[in-house]
Amino acid sequence: MKVLTTAEAIKIAAHAREVAGGSKETSKLDAFVLRAIGVPPQEATLAHLEAVVLRSQDRGTRATYCKRLRSVFELLNKVGAIDNDVYLQLPKLRHPRYLPRPFADDQVDRLMAELPEPHRSAVQFALLTGARAMEVFAFEGQHLVGGANGYEVLLHGKGGTRLTVPAHPKVVDLVNSANTLGRIFPYKDAQRVSMDASIAIRKVLGPGYTFHQCRHTFGTRVYKASGNSLILTQQLLRHQDVSSTLGYAKVAEEAPRAAVALLTA
Repeated sequence: MKVLTTAEAIKIAAHAREVAGGSKETSKLDAFVLRAIGVPPQEATLAHLEAVVLRSQDRGTRATYCKRLRSVFELLNKVGAIDNDVYLQLPKLRHPRYLPRPFADDQVDRLMAELPEPHRSAVQFALLTGARAMEVFAFEGQHLVGGANGYEVLLHGKGGTRLTVPAHPKVVDLVNSANTLGRIFPYKDAQRVSMDASIAIRKVLGPGYTFHQCRHTFGTRVYKASGNSLILTQQLLRHQDVSSTLGYAKVAEEAPRAAVALLTA
């Protein structure tokens, strides 16, 4: 079998993803891990793949790298671009279960008062829809849909899913003020939404905060407002499995304990 260069393998994988309806973000991640290997995928050994996974100390990032390597190698084998099945020797690392880290109400107030545009609008949109960075980036004016029961926003989520959530009046105003059917937020890609908005958030609140906490805040508020309904929270967060939503219940359970711990005799 001809040994394809890494660039050729990336091009073939991107085409196969496109045909299957995959997102451009998935292709970008494919390209990242293939380049990180350092050799053409046909010549990669288990040591090469493990080196990519071990680039990060974070368990979640390692699990992501491992999953992406297995996926792109499986794809390249499936289309006949390579016949290297070394990826089967990689362990199936699981993402650790992280508890949601919502912003406090006063932190949300500070963000809305102090963030510059476009970060203020992006954060507000995520706080009121639960959108992920990739969904914020992909959102267009035409995705605000009017119906008999009011407006909804159509979000393009993981794995090419398209799901709607009710549109908060402030979201309707935000989208209409943009006055376009195209993209609302002027970021270069979804990664820049996450990185640039997170940097802006940290300038207001200090180190350790991220854009994804907007989604955590949305989920936590929905859980409380719904009378602690896991099913409704799952629906609005668009989790495939309710087990992904259980963390919001855990956060709610910890709130009384934290309040009592602050008491003094």
